[in-house]
Formats: sequence, structure tokens, C-alpha cells
Amino acid sequence: MRQVSLFLLVFCCLLSSAPAGAQGMVFSDKSWSDILAQAEQQNKLIFLDAYTSWCGPCKMMTRNTFPNPEVGAFYNANFINAKIDMEKGEGPALAQRYNVQAYPTLLFVNGKGAVVHRALGYNDAEQFLALGRKALDPSANLAGIDARYQSGDRSDAFILQYLEAKSAAGADDLENVVQEFLETNKDWSKPKTREVIFRHVTDLNAPAFQYMLDNRAAFQEQFGAEEFSQQLDGALGQYFQTLEDLDPDKLRRVMERVYGPEGGQKTAMIMMMIYQQMDDSDAYAKAAVAYLDQYPSEDPSELNQIAWNFYLMVDDQALLQKAIAWAQKSVGIQEEYANQDTLAALYFKVKDRKKAKKHAQRAIELAKASGEDYAETEALLAKINKL
Repeated sequence: MRQVSLFLLVFCCLLSSAPAGAQGMVFSDKSWSDILAQAEQQNKLIFLDAYTSWCGPCKMMTRNTFPNPEVGAFYNANFINAKIDMEKGEGPALAQRYNVQAYPTLLFVNGKGAVVHRALGYNDAEQFLALGRKALDPSANLAGIDARYQSGDRSDAFILQYLEAKSAAGADDLENVVQEFLETNKDWSKPKTREVIFRHVTDLNAPAFQYMLDNRAAFQEQFGAEEFSQQLDGALGQYFQTLEDLDPDKLRRVMERVYGPEGGQKTAMIMMMIYQQMDDSDAYAKAAVAYLDQYPSEDPSELNQIAWNFYLMVDDQALLQKAIAWAQKSVGIQEEYANQDTLAALYFKVKDRKKAKKHAQRAIELAKASGEDYAETEALLAKINKL
């Protein structure tokens, strides 16, 4: 059985904005020009939720954050609130005007149409309140600290604050600010400079990134091994987005440079995942066999997931027998509904009715005990009985 994803991929519906008499935020239905005029007249900032209808985090904010009574009280009192789909009506022009490239983009705009502060991504109620307070504070909002930077402030404490704000806003000049700082501060071993490198350098080919790799022990000591690994993962994620060709040898060299001795295993895992996403069953099967042959897994979930993928993607009988062995190993490590269901499905695919029925019945027993839905296994059992 396919394992449940760690990320919520689908949201049910986009909830409507709260009406004027309800708790939570009240959004204007006026045109953008009228909202600007109102903001100018009342000397208020506009909060603009730049969203799209398909954006999951946007829906989460509409469902969880905007209806919050404390959020409503604060934003209704301090801002004129607008909520505009960037793909409809005035949206495309506003998206171009304010360089909106990710969703949600949370904009704070004055009556003259200038952005005072901005942020990206989902904010829960507490984070959203903090964001609004920062937008109202000229010493903390993006416009204020931009002016401070332009006036020449390059103190370590301010630079960290500035870079954090620019990063949160998705500013396209962040790399230039980082580069200027590193050129001015030649001693990269200083804790504050290491923090700038760690937080804001993600280009694998940048000298500062190579410095971080060459001094990984110092960075791990300062920031922790787990967070260091997460930063590397994030940098690799950006690298993959720009990858134009799939060269396993080149990829392996990059991975080994970034991860050291662990690079080979991570490369093998990533190649397997890439072939799966490409729906290239032959390449996926070959990569999966090579991966588990070279790096035997003791993770029951990983073994089960690969075995289940073989059930979905592979028809070769010899390869299916390998998948059965992986699923059996998964069961041996930690028996669960998922891996017993996988075994049942694999035995069904190789037309071993007796074993398929045995494991399907066991999967259903385990599902009943754990309260899991076993409708798919019951449907499979019905097919098995027809063999």
C-alpha cells in the first residue's frame, strides 16, 4: 500500500471571506484604485492577500488565519484589507506591478501604491499578527530597513535583520546584498559571517557555499547537525530546479561534494525517485534494484514503498519476486497493515492465489485492530477469490 504523504497535497475548498458583521478579517470589494484612494484619505496601509484559486497555503490562510477574532480585530483596525486573485480581473496587472511570483504573497501597500512590507507563504494567526505589527513599524518594515541600508548601515546585527526581512519577502536583490557583505567581511570564520553564509547562500557554485562545505564541522557545531543537513537539502532542491539534463555522473559528483561520504547513497535514492516521477518503469526498476543491492535498507517504510511501486509499475516476474522479498523484509522488521497489503497485492500480481489471500486477510485483521480503512484490500481480496 502506498504510504501516506507527509505533506497535505489537496485542500477541499476555498472558504469565502468573512462578512462585515462576522468575526475575523473584513475584505474590501472595491476596485484597486478606490482602495488606494481610501488608504490615502485615511492614512492607512493596505493589506493585500495576493492569492490564486489553486494555491493550497492560500486556502489554509483563508480557512485558519483570516477568520481568527484577534487577527480580525487587529487587521480591521489598522489596515484596509484586500483579497485579489492574481489570475483574474485586476490580478494579473497587480502581480506584474508588485512582482508577485509565489503564493500567497502578503503585501502591505501605502496609499501611493508603494510596497512598505511583504512576506511569502502561509502564516498562522500568531505569525500573521507579528507580520502586521512589523509592517506598521517603520524601524522594522521592509521600506524602513531598506532606507537604513541605503543610508550605509552595515552593522552585523542590522545586516542579519535586513537579510532575514529580504529573504522572507522573496526579494530578488538578496544575493547582491549577501555578496556585498561577504566582500566587505573577509573573515568568514566569524560567527556572524558564518550565519549569513549559512542562512542565505544557496548557490552550490558560490565560493561561500564551498567554504561552508570545507568547514562543515564548524557550521554543524554552531547550528546543529540536523539544521545543517536541512540547509544542504534546501540548496540541493534549488539546484535540481535549474537542472537541464539528467547526468547521473555529474549528479553524483555534486552530491558527493555536498554530502561527503553519504553522497553516493543519496544520489542513488534521488535517481530512483526521478525515474519514478518520469514514469519510466524500466529505469526505475533498475535504479531501485541497484539502490537496495548497494545500500540494503532496514527501514520498513522505505522497503514497503519501493515494493509497492513495483506492484504499480513493474510486470517482470523476476523483479516482482525481488519486490516480494523487500515487502517480506519490511513485515519482518515491523508488521503493519500497509506492508501486509503490499504483499497481498504482489502475490496477486504473480498469480499466487493462496499467499495473496493469506496476506490480504492478515492485512484486514491488522487494519481492523488499528482502525485503518481497508476497503481497497477487501476489493483486492474479491479479485483474488476469482483467480
